Amino acid sequence: MILLKDILAVTSYEEFINSEEAREFFEANRKKIVDMSKDEKKSAIITDKYIYITSYTTRALYSRGNENENIKSKIKWR
Repeated sequence: MILLKDILAVTSYEEFINSEEAREFFEANRKKIVDMSKDEKKSAIITDKYIYITSYTTRALYSRGNENENIKSKIKWR
């Protein structure tokens, strides 16, 4: 699980890897990469500490993040 507050960017893996600047960033931060994809790489989640590669689409990640925020807003902490 990655906390929403730690996420700097979420991007499509294809867009991430096909951009010259992104490839340079990827190579410079190679030791920070955590590949969590089982099959096809679909997204990259960038945090200060790591770059997570996942098999989830950016849309699925966005939906899950929104779902989490909606649940948190409905819980009343005492």
